[in-house]
Amino acid sequence: INAFTQIEAAKAYLFANSEFSGADWDTKISRDIFWEESMHGIYPENVGVNARLLNDEADFFDYLNHSAIFTAERDGQTYYFYPIQAGDYLATSEIQAFALNGDEVIISPQEKDFETHRSYQYQDLTTRGTVEFRSVCTQPLDRTFASAAFHLGLLVNLDKLEAYLETAPFFKVFGYDYKSLRRQFSKKNLTDEEETTIIEFSKDLLLLAEEGLVVR
Repeated sequence: INAFTQIEAAKAYLFANSEFSGADWDTKISRDIFWEESMHGIYPENVGVNARLLNDEADFFDYLNHSAIFTAERDGQTYYFYPIQAGDYLATSEIQAFALNGDEVIISPQEKDFETHRSYQYQDLTTRGTVEFRSVCTQPLDRTFASAAFHLGLLVNLDKLEAYLETAPFFKVFGYDYKSLRRQFSKKNLTDEEETTIIEFSKDLLLLAEEGLVVR
């Protein structure tokens, strides 16, 4: 999760594919704005690039404790309510919730509600024990599997990826604010320095991914 958090700038550059013509947004990834500025993003830990790298499993679960739960199922019906952070959910006595048709009900939190809870972080450990990568836009048909191949190759080559990231020149130039870097390198127009540096960073990652795919 930490390794893939660190490469979000390159993923933004390589796979951006959701420009939005309905607003003057200087980004090729409008999906980020829709996710982060929606109900999903009321708590920043619930959506997008992780704000920081995680130290260990306990730190990861503490981070998840700040994610938001805003749906619950009762008798086959899904109800929606104002987001509540996971760590506070069970301590909440009653919740004003709404069905899709607008009907209002009062529900009480239950542990089983966490069975359908999911965060919208771009790198996430699921309840199935898998890691999901969610930050890539839907790709053109001729590149449908490009992002999946990129992720798979880097996963197979994870040790080399982590070693590379420890000394990657890219971060010496642009720093370590991974959330801001994704936004910076999804802009419609980059400076010459930004373009040159992100191309080199992306090339290095693509070579590592290719090497991993060959091994796979």
